[in-house]
Amino acid sequence: MPTTRAPSSPPHPSTPRCARKGPWIALAVVVALAIALAVPWRVNFLRGVIGEKVTQMTGRRFSVEGDLWWRWIPMRFSAGGMTFANPGWAGRPQMITVKEASARIAFWPLLKGRVELLNVRFVQPDLWLEVDGQGRRNWYLDRQQSDRESRVTIEEVELDQGRVTYAEPARQTQVVVQLSTLDAQAADAALRAASEPANKDADEQTGDAPAAASGASAAARPAGPASLAAGRVEGAVRVQEGRLQAQASGRWRGLPLTASALGDPVLQLRDASKPYTFQINARVADTRASAAGTVTRLTDPESADLRVAVSGPSVGQWYRIIGVGLPDTPPYSTAGRVRLSRGVWHYEDFTGRVGASDVRGNLAFEDRDPRPRLAGRLISRQMRLRDLGPSLGTEPVASDSGAAKPAAAASEPRTRVLPTGRINAKKWDTLDADVWIEAQEVHDVGQLTLDHLKMHVLLQDGKLALDPASLGVAGGQVKGALRIDSGADPLAIRVNASFSRLKLDELVPRVGGSQPAIGAITGKVQLAGRGNSYAQMLAGADGDAQLAMGRGRISNLLLELAGLDAAEALKFWVGGDRESDVRCALIDTQVERGLMRARTAIFDTSDTLVRLEGTVNLRDEALDLTVKPAPKDPSPLSLRVPIHVRGTLADPRVIPDRTGLLLRGGGAVLLGLVTPWAAWLPLIETGPGEDSDCGALLKRASEEGVKAVNATPASSAADSSKGSGKAAKGATTHPASAPRR
Repeated sequence: MPTTRAPSSPPHPSTPRCARKGPWIALAVVVALAIALAVPWRVNFLRGVIGEKVTQMTGRRFSVEGDLWWRWIPMRFSAGGMTFANPGWAGRPQMITVKEASARIAFWPLLKGRVELLNVRFVQPDLWLEVDGQGRRNWYLDRQQSDRESRVTIEEVELDQGRVTYAEPARQTQVVVQLSTLDAQAADAALRAASEPANKDADEQTGDAPAAASGASAAARPAGPASLAAGRVEGAVRVQEGRLQAQASGRWRGLPLTASALGDPVLQLRDASKPYTFQINARVADTRASAAGTVTRLTDPESADLRVAVSGPSVGQWYRIIGVGLPDTPPYSTAGRVRLSRGVWHYEDFTGRVGASDVRGNLAFEDRDPRPRLAGRLISRQMRLRDLGPSLGTEPVASDSGAAKPAAAASEPRTRVLPTGRINAKKWDTLDADVWIEAQEVHDVGQLTLDHLKMHVLLQDGKLALDPASLGVAGGQVKGALRIDSGADPLAIRVNASFSRLKLDELVPRVGGSQPAIGAITGKVQLAGRGNSYAQMLAGADGDAQLAMGRGRISNLLLELAGLDAAEALKFWVGGDRESDVRCALIDTQVERGLMRARTAIFDTSDTLVRLEGTVNLRDEALDLTVKPAPKDPSPLSLRVPIHVRGTLADPRVIPDRTGLLLRGGGAVLLGLVTPWAAWLPLIETGPGEDSDCGALLKRASEEGVKAVNATPASSAADSSKGSGKAAKGATTHPASAPRR
């Protein structure tokens, strides 16, 4: 039987070997690429290429020391060390030497040819930053070091155990900053060491004066646990591991500088939106400053909240420190809160002292073009004129260096009254200011009582204006404006002032038991001149001045003594002083090239008409005045003669007219030799004085802007004539007190 074979199944098609390995190859490529991107690559072959490229672009040698590593994700390179040379004009060969360096690079800007470093970390860097007299900066990478855009943009910097030197030879500046990180124990010790010297320095500087500075406005505290002590600020930095410590020393604009600071770890600077907390104590020459608090974006602050304390020999020393033209002052101390908001630095709720004057207030400083601007309000309870004066050029208390005047110079007798201190206007083009100054009391102005000072200080484009300015003087008020243009050489100065209701009794001295005077003086002064001090300006000034007074009262004893009427003076001295009615008074002077001449000067009372003639030379402060009393009543014993006022404003001499004395006294002697009973005949005063036309005089003064004020209401002449025993002309009653506006 034949055998039948079953048909065999068709052969299975074979799978290509490459197809079976494809997924594994792809996975291997992905893994290899991931490893290549994630694992750093040693690319030492690029060291020479990079060095040549940077050298070619900048003209300065750049070299990478040790191994060079590159990582793709994130894009970062690191090197065992590197050096970058300075331009030839710099003060040392190398701009930077680094033991280790790494940097993360922004990807997309790199595709456009820009190098932006997001994060740079240096280990033991030694960095030299310098600016020369032509404004070149060694960190600008173009060959002329003048293009701001040529620098490498760096977002964040980490420094580990480094040193940074900043040099500006043209400004006599070279400061070395040592940087280090501390463990918790070392940070605690550094915090105590930083606080104690500052406290000691502040105590030496301020003594017992700045009680206000020691407690300045505790209600206004910055964010963070900052506390304030006299002359120092501490407590802003909490002791933690890895704190950054900085120690600085050197010279800043020719002045010795030392500083110490303690701050958060450097890694916290990586978050630019997070406030960085730090504490610093610094001293530049004799100026001391302490601060504690927070700053957002430390390298380019956008906000800050700090407690600060500052003291020094003169506010004017800040002109040397930061180039802002603040005035020279006596020693000062102040403490308060500093905030930075929208580009404006606010010094809030501060208190302190300037010399012997207390001060408090708020200030705002804005750095803008073409000049920074200072605005705010200063308030004082008790201000000494000598403390305010230097800011107006009245007396050079301190030089730019802050050195006080020698004690010997301060004790020398003054030979001039007009302020000779040079007005230092060279600083005025460095700052614009809009500041209100107020003081409840003003001292150191002789016997006058000054109060309620209010002054608007406006400095704009080198022109200073005190407008308006008002001051309480002798129970009345002085208002006016002072303007100084520093663009003129010598300075152009204008003064306009008006006087209102100045009390006569506070201006006229009392003699023995004389009664106080009653009267209200009004007036005005308008002067313009050129000079670099107020004395120089007045020496060549042009203008006029008027003073006027309506009805009032004055001591009879004082009038009779002034007129050398012995009988009348003796009567009032023994029997008690009486008062004479003042009908009017007017002094109208013209100033031409520094010579003040009396056009009209009278003082008319019911007893005497007094006329004043002569000049006051403001150039040498010489006096050449003659007082001519004309009595209105007879007297049996009088040597009434003209009185000359000679000498200077600082040393006036009152001299009775020798000719008149000789005629009266000599006549009495000669007649006494002939017959004794006739010796008193030349001493008899017949009373030739007459009333002046007060109405016309005061009307003319009113038309010129000086309106006389009556200190007493009009009344019958009989009341006053009973008190004085004389026929009073135009007399007034004597009220219990003079009215005050």
